[in-house]
Amino acid sequence: MKRWIGLLLVLLCLAGGMAVFPAFAAEWTPVDSFLIGVVNHMTGPLALTGELRKRGHELAAEEVNSSGGVAGLPIKLVYEDDQGTNPGAVAGTRKLLAQQPVVAFIIERSTMVNAVHPIIQQEKVPTLFGATAWSISSELKNPWFFRMRVDDRATAAIMAKFLVEELKKTKVAALYAADVFGEGGNKETAAYLKEKYNLTPVNSQKYTSGTKDYTAQLLAIKSSGADAIYAWGTNSEDNAIILRQFKQLGLNMDFIGSAAYASAISLDLAGDNANGIYSVYDFAFEDTRPQLQAWIKAYRAKYKEDPDFWNLYTYDIVKLVADAAKRAGIVRKEGDRFVQMPLPEARAALAKALRETKGFAGAQGDYSADEYQNMIHNLAVVKIDNRKAKMVKVIKLK
Repeated sequence: MKRWIGLLLVLLCLAGGMAVFPAFAAEWTPVDSFLIGVVNHMTGPLALTGELRKRGHELAAEEVNSSGGVAGLPIKLVYEDDQGTNPGAVAGTRKLLAQQPVVAFIIERSTMVNAVHPIIQQEKVPTLFGATAWSISSELKNPWFFRMRVDDRATAAIMAKFLVEELKKTKVAALYAADVFGEGGNKETAAYLKEKYNLTPVNSQKYTSGTKDYTAQLLAIKSSGADAIYAWGTNSEDNAIILRQFKQLGLNMDFIGSAAYASAISLDLAGDNANGIYSVYDFAFEDTRPQLQAWIKAYRAKYKEDPDFWNLYTYDIVKLVADAAKRAGIVRKEGDRFVQMPLPEARAALAKALRETKGFAGAQGDYSADEYQNMIHNLAVVKIDNRKAKMVKVIKLK
């Protein structure tokens, strides 16, 4: 009888111990690199910008690794091709997350971010991107999304203010791509014009990307009596054709475009047709901030040409992920090997560190997470002169 009582007491003690002591934590995993997954435009109609994005990622990874990686562990970028399409982005995301234990994930374009939103919610992986559609913040509200460029609502406000307050325009027309980015940018610009200045665009024209001929839209704007155009589009070939036809049709009015209008690819394709237009852009070469100038110098040294915004925020993404991973203590060294938190914990810890980011000094500017997990809050207005973007002013939003 005593023996049974003793056994019962032991069991009770064990049960009590289980109440007092937590379950054994999952073991940290031996690793030889800190994996960042990237779904990028490697083939298809967007491959040119995909290559520029890749340059930004890889330049940053080289610099991070040369300065010690994440607590001594080197970063490794793992790529999948989205083929420049939403179905390709979904397929690439599913494949990458199924096959690679990535701690952070990078994807591009507003339509693609929308397409992979359910996957990211399910996988709970911190996802960083340069997509700017305001609806990503206002509608999706995905806690794993972190935006590395200024959203379209803020860009629209800057665009509208510049048209009215700086250029003194009152008869403004709209030209925009019929996609999430274009329609969202147009909506926000028109709303700001109405709210702040009681102005409504005198004419609004949308187009399908890849159309090749935009004379109908431009002639409609010309006949409307507009004295300025604001334009939203990301495809450099579209932008170049629009600017060529804008000049050919003799539209004698100011033109301000979204960032892609001042990108290196758009300027190369448009040539002199881009001269004289304005763009709300991510940076200006004349900005003297040391982080920006160091990035420009490093990019020129590696690639023997000037960088543009596709290289900029993608560079800062990798730098910020490395910084947040260090702050989160995701990696440590045990003896002669590196170990990493179990993957779900590592992803949660990285997301928490990203949300707590305040004043991280990047090449694009200082990164601080706001309530929408938008990380950056400054833009430049540039004017194209001799096929180069020249700074008009840098605007800080916060």
